[in-house]
Amino acid sequence: MKTDRAVMGVLLCCGLLLGPAQAYAMPEAARASDAAVTANQTPEVSDFYSATGAERVWFDAQGEPRLVPQQELEAWVLLSYEHGLRPQDYGAQSFLDGLDSRLSLSEREQWFTEQFLALARDLAGSDRVAQADSQWHFEVPVLDTTALSARLRRGESVAEILQSLLPQSPEYWRLVELYRQELKLPPDSIPPPILPQRLLRPGDQHDAIPILVHWLIQQSRLDADQVDRTSRRYSEPVVEAVRHIQRQNGLQADGIIGPDTRQAILQGREQRLRQIRANLFRWRALPRQLGSRYLLVRTAAFNLDLIKDGELERRHAVIAGRPSRPTPSFAASVRRLTFNPYWTVPFRIAVEDLLPKQQEDSAYLSSHQIDVLERSDEARWEARAIDSIDWSALSRGNFNLLLRQRPGPLNSLGRVRMDMPNPYSIFLHDTPQKRLFDEMPRAYSSGCVRVQDIDVLVSTLMDQAQVEKALAQSDTRPIALQAPVPVYLVYLTAWVDEQGVAYLHPDLYGRDRKLDSVLGPIGMPPPEYGVELARKVIKK
Repeated sequence: MKTDRAVMGVLLCCGLLLGPAQAYAMPEAARASDAAVTANQTPEVSDFYSATGAERVWFDAQGEPRLVPQQELEAWVLLSYEHGLRPQDYGAQSFLDGLDSRLSLSEREQWFTEQFLALARDLAGSDRVAQADSQWHFEVPVLDTTALSARLRRGESVAEILQSLLPQSPEYWRLVELYRQELKLPPDSIPPPILPQRLLRPGDQHDAIPILVHWLIQQSRLDADQVDRTSRRYSEPVVEAVRHIQRQNGLQADGIIGPDTRQAILQGREQRLRQIRANLFRWRALPRQLGSRYLLVRTAAFNLDLIKDGELERRHAVIAGRPSRPTPSFAASVRRLTFNPYWTVPFRIAVEDLLPKQQEDSAYLSSHQIDVLERSDEARWEARAIDSIDWSALSRGNFNLLLRQRPGPLNSLGRVRMDMPNPYSIFLHDTPQKRLFDEMPRAYSSGCVRVQDIDVLVSTLMDQAQVEKALAQSDTRPIALQAPVPVYLVYLTAWVDEQGVAYLHPDLYGRDRKLDSVLGPIGMPPPEYGVELARKVIKK
């Protein structure tokens, strides 16, 4: 069979069955005449061999294969699909079928290096995330091929090196496991139910309910003993199963089956795989050293985690930017907390939101405790009476005023702002609109991130008595943190919590779709025999 021949290719290629003398055997004449590497090299390969003194890495001085590094490389190539990569991009087919016997020793040597560097580059963090997302502002990872070569020469194994390139965050590895499990599922063998276009509310009667119940049972989302399979009634056990789907898909968990819930139920395995893959790529494009204590804001999942030594300290609901004003992905550091802050209104919000409201209602700014400032001849901002301005004559093109909201119960930043210098004017802050935290999804801001129970969060970052004292005052009070706290705002639409529960959120900004178009087809697993042998090689 073709599969069996492919598996034998794995075994023969890596010497997993045959002894060292048989694997990659080459004529003596070819060994003697081959240089370490060919003249036809990429700059990356050239740098790699400059660090080795042009010595071979994958074959010894006699032209015999170095089986351990070759086996480990092949194993990592075959298992790269678990990280959302495509093994065929790193020579998997040649590993399976065996290299062309007409290749010279130096050509074989270089081929192994090219696959090693290509795989290492993608494990270390692909630039494809930045290519697909103009709002991705993390530094693009650059693979140091000289350093990789030096590590090999120091005796580090191929497996150790490739493993070290991956994120160490437990969340990344939970996402890898989710991707692996999704790949094991049969491709949508149980078709999703056809649901009506109208809303289905708890207690409603409909012919589609028995079909939905059957599907939920087959998906292990509903206990068959809890329901009457023939009933047309949308009963509470069925509603609760639907609520669970809604929660896992970042939707309002009200049990009402509408357009978004229908889409979540209809989502197929291929779509889930593509969404999880996009987020694996994002994780690998993040910095490797996140800090011993940091904040992770999942802007697409509308939550924030405080992580310490890899463990979850706190989790908070957040409100992120609406699609027309999306929250960018970037890193910063919280250095200071400002209690009872002023809000200096960004220019875009001033001219697009507040100016039209003031033009409609002359009391709008004053009723919201917003002051108007104008730059004086001495280049200082000075207060200007609101009723002295002809608001009807102002537009984006001639708006040279500064709007600033006073501290108080109406202030859009609430009682606390977490100051994190960045070029995007994005902050974490409180909000007077607490009711919005009950919604899902929570894309309501103009880009900044509003944090639920922010007073509890900041009490974790500094002395609680100091926080309580600052909140008891009405004056604006900045307090510096003893040490900066890194914060990473990342568009993550898929994640897995500490209990292993997976969440797949709507792609509100369309960034999954753009990244998926760059990544191409899903990489499928190699033959099962090859996967099992690969796991043994790298001791997974």
